[in-house]
Amino acid sequence: MTNFELGPRFSDRLALCRIFVALWVANILAFTVGCPIAQAQNAKPLVFDTSEITLRSSDARAQLLVHSPALSGGATVDLTRTVRFEMSQPGLISIDNQGLVTPLASGTLTVSASAEGYSPAQIPVRIELSGTDEPVRLSLCLLNSDATEEDATANLLVKMGSVCLYWDPKPWRITST
Repeated sequence: MTNFELGPRFSDRLALCRIFVALWVANILAFTVGCPIAQAQNAKPLVFDTSEITLRSSDARAQLLVHSPALSGGATVDLTRTVRFEMSQPGLISIDNQGLVTPLASGTLTVSASAEGYSPAQIPVRIELSGTDEPVRLSLCLLNSDATEEDATANLLVKMGSVCLYWDPKPWRITST
């Protein structure tokens, strides 16, 4: 029997073949499994409708609006109901599935919105609850038949957050002060 030796050329070719197969498999996995690196290169940015949110009362609300970047014609696509919202400080606010923000406690946090095929967007949120809510100030003006106004604030009763008006046969309107 003769001793057969493969030599250095064969081992170099085998190493190159292994590298080629590894790169080929990695490329297939990146596009079939959904590699984040491959997705990030083609991702469009999400955009919040405003740059920041500040809520100063437990009754205050804010509507988050998330959309796609402007298309060539200037139109955008509302993505608010399809994104996932995440908060950097849980427990300060609640966000419903339509993007309505309700304050729970004072503090600052960042809200992130993410959706498949888009790069995430972030918005700072500040909650400043004083412990006492500002009272609602209303005045009642009666409109007389000669188009003059009469102050009827004394006839306005506010109780338990509901507004009750005493009946007067004259037309009336509520104005905010």
